[in-house]
Amino acid sequence: DREISPADYWNTIIALGAKAKVYPVLHGSAMFNIGINELLDAIFSFILPPASVSNRLSGYLYKIEHDPKGHKRSFLKIIDGSLRLRDVVRINDSEKFIKIKNLKTIYQGREINVDEVGANDIAIVEDIEDFRIGDYLGAKPCLIQGLSHQHPALKSSVRPNKPEERSKVISALNTLWIEDPSLSFSINSYSDELEISLYGLTQKEIIQTLLEERFSVKVHFDEIETIYKERPIKKVNKIIQIEVPPNPYWATVGLTLEPLPLGTGLQIESDISYGYLNHSFQNAVFEGIRMSCQSGLHGWEVTDLKVTFTQAEYYSPASTP
Repeated sequence: DREISPADYWNTIIALGAKAKVYPVLHGSAMFNIGINELLDAIFSFILPPASVSNRLSGYLYKIEHDPKGHKRSFLKIIDGSLRLRDVVRINDSEKFIKIKNLKTIYQGREINVDEVGANDIAIVEDIEDFRIGDYLGAKPCLIQGLSHQHPALKSSVRPNKPEERSKVISALNTLWIEDPSLSFSINSYSDELEISLYGLTQKEIIQTLLEERFSVKVHFDEIETIYKERPIKKVNKIIQIEVPPNPYWATVGLTLEPLPLGTGLQIESDISYGYLNHSFQNAVFEGIRMSCQSGLHGWEVTDLKVTFTQAEYYSPASTP
C-alpha cells in the first residue's frame, strides 16, 4: 500500500468522469459571480475533447428550438469528422437521409453561416422536420451508448380555460415535446382527458407559463397524482372462445402472459403461423394487447410482461380484423 498522490487522485477522478462513473458537483451563483472561476476550471479539467478516431462524421443532436416564425432549429455536437453544406447524411444508421441545405455554427458568442463544421464544434441546421433529440448523423457516438433517463413519477390532467382551445393546447404541447422529449403527454383512451407526466411542481409551472406566454393559451392543471404501474406476478393462460358469451367477436383468441424482470417493458410474440392467420388479423390482436396494457384493472399501465398469441380461430368471411 502506498499513499495516493494528488496527481493520481485527480487523474483517476477525471478518467472516471470521462466514463460517466462519477459526476462533479459544483455550487455557485451567476447573479453574484460566485463560483464562476471554479466552474470554468472544472469544465477545462473534466470535459476533455475526444481525440479523432476515424475522421468519419459523427454528430449528436442535443437540442431543438423554434424561432418566432416557427422554423425548427436543430443543434448538433460534431463528435468526429465534419459536417458540410450540401452533404447528404444518414440519420441513426437507418434508411433515412437528409440534405444539409443551411449550416451555422457559434463563433465568439454569435451564430455565423459556414460551409463546414468540424469536430468538437456546434452545428446549427434549420428546417429538418425529421430530426428528433437524441438522433445522430453518421457513426453512432460512443457518448450516447448506455445513456438512459428517469421516467416521470407524477401526472396531471391539463385543461384549457376555454374548451374550444383544446386542439391549440395539443399542438403547443407537441411542439414542446419536440424540443424536450422528457415532456410526455397523451390522451386518456377512457376519459379523453389530456394527461401530462411530470417530474415535479416546478415543471408544471414552467409548462403553464410557456403555454400562456409563448402560445397564448391559458390552462389549469388538476390535482397531481403519483404514477403507478401494474406487473403480473405469475404466468397465466387465457382463451376466449368464438360464440361463447361474453365474447362479442367472431374469433377465438388465446394468450399467455408471463412476468418479466423489472424495467423490461412489454414484449409481444406470436405462435400463430401467418399461413393460417394473416398479418392484418395478427396485427389487430397485437394492437388490442398494447391498448389494453395502457390501462390495467386499476387504470394504470401494465408492464414488464411477455404476451404470447397462442391460439386463434375465426369464421371466414364473417371475421374481420
